[in-house]
Amino acid sequence: DVDPGLVLARICLPYAMRAASFEKAIRLARDMNFYRPHGSAPLDDWSSDVEMVSRDGAWRIKLEEGTITEGEADVYAVSCSLSSPRANTRSLSNLIDRALNNDSRWRRGDSARWAHNRSSDETALLIDIKEPEGQHPVLSATGLYR
Repeated sequence: DVDPGLVLARICLPYAMRAASFEKAIRLARDMNFYRPHGSAPLDDWSSDVEMVSRDGAWRIKLEEGTITEGEADVYAVSCSLSSPRANTRSLSNLIDRALNNDSRWRRGDSARWAHNRSSDETALLIDIKEPEGQHPVLSATGLYR
């Protein structure tokens, strides 16, 4: 069984903070019994995203990195997303609150976004929950680097 709090704390947050590389995050996910879906094409040396599924099929994790446009600037983004048909927005929100454990470096914005108070304008660290139309809610930890 997957503990989504451990996934957030041990994979998603370190990856978004760049404390874990893409390759290390994949290894950590495998150690927590996540695997690439059957029939997935092999990863090449230049892969910038990977999706993995828990052994029981209940949780999905997606790791991505690359340049995106944020406002009027291009920034380098690393993102770790977690979703499950078993999780709703409230349970994901509670998961984030427990994982952050009242850490004063994090401030909660609207009901589904948390931002890390960074000492530099060069970086931003965000956790949010999105609800794509017709899909399960997705928790994402994203690091933005200018």
